[in-house]
Amino acid sequence: MGVTSPGPVSVSPVVKNGSGVEFNIPGEITVSADAEFASLVPVWNTQMHVKGGDFPEIKAAGATGSCISLVKDNTLDAEEYSIEMGAKSIAVKASTERGAWWGIQTLNQMFIPALAQNGAGASVQAVEIVDKPAFPYRGAHLDCCR
Repeated sequence: MGVTSPGPVSVSPVVKNGSGVEFNIPGEITVSADAEFASLVPVWNTQMHVKGGDFPEIKAAGATGSCISLVKDNTLDAEEYSIEMGAKSIAVKASTERGAWWGIQTLNQMFIPALAQNGAGASVQAVEIVDKPAFPYRGAHLDCCR
């Protein structure tokens, strides 16, 4: 599994029968999204294809038949998200659209390198991730005086 920066609060590999579980990235990624997160699906598809390469289409789907679910979970903080991956499905849980967006970005950090290296049919290690900002603000510091 690649390294994400900054690192999530927790990352745990999914293990079944003593072996790591792989999520095979399908040729077409279908996403079911709770109403608050539905607008993220077409934006995610555009983002994947702006990066170039042979990436799968990301399409909205009904609750059945989707491989990724964007689920509202009001127990999580504003930008916090959790990702639960299995061999055939992924659930990204968040309480806000912003939290769901950060979950999608984490999936991109896993999917894009795997697809760029291995093409269609690539797989990634299934993991459970929990992440949230360390501080209540986002920022950057540029020290151009030195």
